[in-house]
Amino acid sequence: MLRSKFNLVLALTAVIALSGCYEIEKIFNQGTVKGVSLCMENDSSPLLSDELIKRSCIKEHQTTFSGISFSGRAYVNFNLEKDQVDVRISEGSSGYDNIIITEIHVLAYIYDENGKKYSNNGIMYVWLEPNVELTGSRVLIKDFGLPEGVSFDEALRTFCSDVEKKVSCRSWELSHFRGLKI
Repeated sequence: MLRSKFNLVLALTAVIALSGCYEIEKIFNQGTVKGVSLCMENDSSPLLSDELIKRSCIKEHQTTFSGISFSGRAYVNFNLEKDQVDVRISEGSSGYDNIIITEIHVLAYIYDENGKKYSNNGIMYVWLEPNVELTGSRVLIKDFGLPEGVSFDEALRTFCSDVEKKVSCRSWELSHFRGLKI
């Protein structure tokens, strides 16, 4: 028993000696603003812009949140001639005091007259701090793989929430969020 504890202490000492304290701090601060700050300090380079380093560190440290409280107004335009959906959030806010939202994941669906579902997703890259209003975020969701020669005119007129069976209708949702704990 004493030997296994000694081996553990020896292994931890070797890890700290070889990689430095940053690697240990990185593990403990994953998914937090502090983790991003440490990353930016550790990864600074005269060859890269501060903004690029910041985006890279945010991407490395952000985590997925499901069921986040988010309220706001959105404009959604399904343009099937261009095979795209334009989603714009004109205003919105997070319902949490301890999370900064960095990505909003949006899903869009179109159901044909037989109930076959065509869908795709997009990501809005944001920096939404608690108690701050989000304005003017937009994402274009493209390439639904719609078949040639099939009319989706009826689907464009009807939201799936307004019908009992999902046929010839359209829908969209905020699927999940990624962000950082404060």
